[in-house]
Amino acid sequence: MVLRLLVRLNFVVSKVTPQMVTNLGYKLFLMFATVNIGAMGLFSLLIPETKGRSLEEMDIIFGAISAAQRQADIEKQTR
Repeated sequence: MVLRLLVRLNFVVSKVTPQMVTNLGYKLFLMFATVNIGAMGLFSLLIPETKGRSLEEMDIIFGAISAAQRQADIEKQTR
């Protein structure tokens, strides 16, 4: 489902970009730069910081496993 959406979006962008280059010129570059800088700011606020964390902690942060399940796995390995 997501892949189909991305393919359709890519098709639209590939069809519209030549007309935008013709009509906007250098302003198209400024538009894409603004969108990318805005996305960087948004992603820096939404994605948690992972510097200095172990892989196990990152599993918990991103929801791959719960903290209780991680602790149970550690206790099971130490027995």
